[in-house]
Parts: sequence; structure tokens; C-alpha cells
Amino acid sequence: MTGIIIDDDFVNEMESFMASQGERFENFLGEYMDILIKVSLEGVKGGKTRESLLRYVGLAQQLKGSVGGVSEMGMSILKKYMEDIDAADSFLY
Repeated sequence: MTGIIIDDDFVNEMESFMASQGERFENFLGEYMDILIKVSLEGVKGGKTRESLLRYVGLAQQLKGSVGGVSEMGMSILKKYMEDIDAADSFLY
């Protein structure tokens, strides 16, 4: 009988990877936003370019927290997947 073999260690590694990448991106986004704000306040003193940059900063700030949320969702899906697999093949244990 052929079955599916799931590498629990790999799934756990992917869970950790998602968590670290979500945190890493959130940190990167924070640094990026700091740079954009500084440029818009100090580097570009006025005009349409500054107005457009400020609008862009406002839109980009809406991304804050969303990647972390997606990362957490992915981790939750992996945990649920492993729970479902364990429940489905519990007769083997």
C-alpha cells in the first residue's frame, strides 16, 4: 500500500521560516517607511513630487502589519494541516 509520508521536521522548519520572514519584512518595511518620510520631509521641500511622495507614504503605511498577518495565517494553516493529518492517521499510532 502506497501512502503519503510527511516530513514533520520540514513542516516545522517552514513554520519557523514563515515567522522569521514575516518579521524580517515588517522590519524592512519600517526602515523603508522611515527613509521615505525623511526624504519627503527633508529632501523634497515642496511641489507635486513632495505631494505625490506623501500620498505614497500614506498608502505604503497601510501595508504595515499585513505581512505579519499573512505569515501568521500561513503558520496557522500549517499547524491545522498537521493536526488534521495526525487525526486522520491516528489509527497507526
